[in-house]
Amino acid sequence: MKKHKRLSVVVVAGLTLTLGALVEARRSGAAAGYNGSIASSGLTCMECHTPGTGGSGSVEILGVPAEYELGMAYDLTVRVSDAAQLGGGFQLSAEDADGNRAGDLTLTDTARTKYSGSTHHFVTHTSDGVDDSIANWAANGGSVEYPVRWTAPMSGMGTITFYAAGNAINDNFLTTGDYIYLTQVPSLPSGFDCGAINSVSAKCKDGAFKVVGLAKTSLAEGTMLHMTLDGGATKMATVNRRGKAKANWKNVAGGGHTVCLVECPGECGSTTCNP
Repeated sequence: MKKHKRLSVVVVAGLTLTLGALVEARRSGAAAGYNGSIASSGLTCMECHTPGTGGSGSVEILGVPAEYELGMAYDLTVRVSDAAQLGGGFQLSAEDADGNRAGDLTLTDTARTKYSGSTHHFVTHTSDGVDDSIANWAANGGSVEYPVRWTAPMSGMGTITFYAAGNAINDNFLTTGDYIYLTQVPSLPSGFDCGAINSVSAKCKDGAFKVVGLAKTSLAEGTMLHMTLDGGATKMATVNRRGKAKANWKNVAGGGHTVCLVECPGECGSTTCNP
């Protein structure tokens, strides 16, 4: 009986050490592939942090060019905000339509940021970065900013999308009480041909209210487009062999809605969901 008791103590201690190491690992940077990108297979920091959703903050990627020039360097800033929390971390990537790394992300603040994993596909925070965010959270209005430089590819990769996850933490050294925010920002190759867009339309399917956006184009099959609903939620749509690209949003509110093409802001379609 005594042997069983000793064994139980050893197992519990082992679990405590494992959990402690895991929490510390996340504080010193997110593992590669948890920002909701294509390369992440949709996985986010919500896989580990709870409650994850329901916060009142945001994550932003500042400095993304509307159109990028081949080989040009751009200074970006990932901003995590949540006045109700105490600090924040992030993960950022730049990917093409297939989830391949697009261009190069370069560290400009090696004390506060680092690469996730063994490749340069993802950039994340360091433990010093999180500590600094906590020390200056209130002074910065409940937010933290992390700088990253992005150099556009030397050859065309089509529309490139920047994905970021922001983790607003309560600093309890656990994965509980944290809120995760996600965003994605497209950047188009310079000189995108908006003349290849024939029309953009929107249609509401009543019931649970689903809005469908449809772009008719003369673009090549496989071209990725981005559509927004009411200037907010962005969806990616792939042009099929007939030149059509479709996106849909589920569980929308009743009333009027507008779908616009990010690549060509003037191309929009409107619909009304009758309550």
